Amino acid sequence: MILNILYIIISLVFAVLIAGWFYVLERKKNQKIPIVLFLLRTLTIFSLLLLLFNPKWIFDKSVIVKPELIVAVDNSKSIEQNAPQVENLIDKIRKNKDLNLKFNVKYLTFGEKVSLLDSLQFNENDSDVSQLLSSVKSNNTIQNTPILLITDGNQTKGSDFSFYSGKNKVFPIVVGDTTSYEDISIQELNVNQYAFLENEFPVEVFVKYQGKKEVNAKLTIKNHQQIVYQTPISFNRNKTSEKISFLLKANSVGTQFFNAVITGIPDEKNLQNNRRDFTVDVVDQQSKILIYSSFLHPDIGAIKESIESNKQRKVDLSIGRSNDIKLSDYQSIIIYQPTSYMSAFLKDILQQNKNLLLITGTKTDWSFLNQTQPFFHKKFTSLNEKYQGVYHPNYPNFTIEDFKAEQLPPLQDVFGEIQFKIPYETLFFQKIGNTTLTSPLVATMTNGNQKIGVIFGEGLWQWKMWSKKENQTFEPFDNFINALIQYTTENNKSNPLKLDYNKIVYSNQTQLVKAQYFDSNFKIDLRVNISLFLTNLQDKKTLKFPMTVTSNEFELAIKNLKSGDYSIKAVVEGKNTQVIGNFKVLNYSIEEQFASADYTKLNTLASNTSGKTELIGNADNTIKSLLQDQGYKNIQKSNTKTTPLIDWKWLLAVIILSLTVEWFIRKYRGLI
Repeated sequence: MILNILYIIISLVFAVLIAGWFYVLERKKNQKIPIVLFLLRTLTIFSLLLLLFNPKWIFDKSVIVKPELIVAVDNSKSIEQNAPQVENLIDKIRKNKDLNLKFNVKYLTFGEKVSLLDSLQFNENDSDVSQLLSSVKSNNTIQNTPILLITDGNQTKGSDFSFYSGKNKVFPIVVGDTTSYEDISIQELNVNQYAFLENEFPVEVFVKYQGKKEVNAKLTIKNHQQIVYQTPISFNRNKTSEKISFLLKANSVGTQFFNAVITGIPDEKNLQNNRRDFTVDVVDQQSKILIYSSFLHPDIGAIKESIESNKQRKVDLSIGRSNDIKLSDYQSIIIYQPTSYMSAFLKDILQQNKNLLLITGTKTDWSFLNQTQPFFHKKFTSLNEKYQGVYHPNYPNFTIEDFKAEQLPPLQDVFGEIQFKIPYETLFFQKIGNTTLTSPLVATMTNGNQKIGVIFGEGLWQWKMWSKKENQTFEPFDNFINALIQYTTENNKSNPLKLDYNKIVYSNQTQLVKAQYFDSNFKIDLRVNISLFLTNLQDKKTLKFPMTVTSNEFELAIKNLKSGDYSIKAVVEGKNTQVIGNFKVLNYSIEEQFASADYTKLNTLASNTSGKTELIGNADNTIKSLLQDQGYKNIQKSNTKTTPLIDWKWLLAVIILSLTVEWFIRKYRGLI
């Protein structure tokens, strides 16, 4: 403050001296100078100096900060029947003067997500206590503050909250009936999303029993009301859970709907958790592959064995004969080391645009191959060369995991430069010694609707042996070969419209449908318009919805669906492209599977955080404990604030005004 006063005095003296010096010069011109001009000039300079120095006033301000109390209310459907009790408790907390005097009370709700309390609807389909606790823990502004957790403890998603450990004391207020009833339920059901036609797929069902009696039940799996699996199960006080594993057969293509049901035990209160529905998409991807060669080689056996490791693929082997081969039976052809003996056969393959995998080597007739196929040309020599592989990380068509090309034994082929006549993608580059070439060792390409793969070298059996030695399994090599086969057996005329949606939803959930449309270059095209037709298969009513564009896809959220079967059809307007699917809407909420509150878990949570559990009828005990707890006290915080002594806007106004008045006076007196 003293420094500010010193600045002001110096500025005033300096302004007087400058103004005086200026008007002394004016007097030497024998002009009478009004004193008011001197004062105006002094005021202008003084204001400019204050604006330049900008003197500040620094002071300390103390504030009292009350500790925070988090009141978190479960807003899920399982609380709905106890809504009056919960609302009365919230109202009591709001009106408690002592509690609000001691704490800065913050109200939150949780269910599917955590949010500030606006109104309680008790209509959320999920309850995630762990998300609430993590949210409070990660928020630095509310660390070490108590949490008043009003819930029944029944969590439908998230991690087990009873293992929560944090600095926040948690005081659970248990809502609902805490009586333990006998109950048998399906806790979890695991199944693969896809299965192949005529294959068996695994299913795992985890069943839990809550009770002390010895009970017998039966697990039944149905597909379209037809029983496809059934087994008896039993439980007692020592055996309270069981994992049931079995295989089901995929009999028809498309989305297959199944339901798992456990017959209820006598007088069971909650039957909602005895049922679990699931779906499996059955696809027909069986393919036949032909390997054709004019001679036997260890590579052929290695390739055949790897392809057939995928049970959906069958390999036929033809050595030196092609007259009885029907090309239409095969999705892809492998030609091993082409020679002129294959002239007619290779010509038929090219004419029919059959997908093709070429493997060359030291016995390949390169003169014949250069003249016959239109994909590439090799300037070959009479010398053989060993080529190491170098993986190309930007290869776009598929990935090769656990298959390190740089460590593989070299492949052998005729030495020469390779020139391509059509666009291609390199999977492995050729490497000779320490020099990596631009020519590929393994490449793929597309010619219209035809897929072509090329391996420039023999010795693949050594890659298979290396895979076994390094990984104790042939799987990495098998995956490499099957990735090439998958590429060369894919139908290039696949539907450019992709649709993604849940096959089973509940009547109180939102069905989110996502779609992507790809142009001829396989890039996402958001310029098209996609319409979705939704048909209720019970009343045959069809509704049309336009899909909206998001960041890189189309979306449509469908709400308030009645239970039943639905079909959907996505259509790209102006193009002959559509996708048809179906799904089920079930009249069931996961929140309804609980018959009583989970007092045990909530009490464990309270013990782990040094809190205390109370029933909602005894919530006053918790409020009293919080008021008496001396660990929560007001904190005095001191903040240093700096403010300008004079607002720069006022100084600027004074400068402009004084200069203006001085100019008019001088003009009037003829001094300018």
